[in-house]
Amino acid sequence: MKAKHYFLIILLCAVVSGCWVDPARSPHVYSNVTFIKNTLDYPVLVQSYFQKFNDSANFCQKEPIAWSEPILIQPNEYQIVMDYVIPQIIKIFDIDTVLIVDIQFYELGKFDGILKFNKAEASNLDNRDGNDNADFLKFCYYLKDDRYLVQNVPWDIYPILYNERDCPRMSEHMERISNNERKEFYRATTNGYAIIQFWEINAEAACFAQ
Repeated sequence: MKAKHYFLIILLCAVVSGCWVDPARSPHVYSNVTFIKNTLDYPVLVQSYFQKFNDSANFCQKEPIAWSEPILIQPNEYQIVMDYVIPQIIKIFDIDTVLIVDIQFYELGKFDGILKFNKAEASNLDNRDGNDNADFLKFCYYLKDDRYLVQNVPWDIYPILYNERDCPRMSEHMERISNNERKEFYRATTNGYAIIQFWEINAEAACFAQ
């Protein structure tokens, strides 16, 4: 059965931990952009990791790689720490590169109180164009930028959609939606936009006590 006929139901998950869609039940394919705000009274370094796509389900068995060098975030400032996909791992260091906490993103929204979704900041960054034909999901916030146009997305690097399934079920998921179909769905839904994931550090978490 074709994926476009198989995925008929849209499941919206809008909770305190952000906004995403269950890819097992929806043809929505979209980019994510992840921001982190430093609410501590001292600077931190943040480094995100993701699994690089290699055109097969085997990519999910590879060790995550760093998206960038550690990013300096001053108190009360925020930075983009991951683009296109949700990070698999986020590491937060002090200014001397001593690891403070290693956050494993096995399940969206489960951060043990270390990060909190900031709805107000996400809303402030939302720059969607209401005249666009994009299929915006209710309760989500969007960043419009040319880098999120389907022709500009590095599809051979980022496993957009595919990384939202757990690794043991990856093969089945990729059989249901082919590489070309995920691009078609992306173009038809939120082409030119990324869903904003805006997290702030929970300064009350025990790992940040000094």
